[in-house]
Amino acid sequence: MLALLLKLTSGSFMYHIWEERNHKCFRKELRSEGMILECIRKFICIRLQKKCIRDDNVNRLLCAAWRIS
Repeated sequence: MLALLLKLTSGSFMYHIWEERNHKCFRKELRSEGMILECIRKFICIRLQKKCIRDDNVNRLLCAAWRIS
């Protein structure tokens, strides 16, 4: 799960930073860093809920850290 989480995080990070740039340039809107990070976390949670994740200590710790149920 760690590799999957890293892949999702990097892709989601790039997408949301690009999206924030477009909001700033074209809509003149700004979001706080906390709002952007929460969008990234929600995106990753949704993606991971669709996956079958092995139940072990490392994955439980990762899920707890990311607040994934």
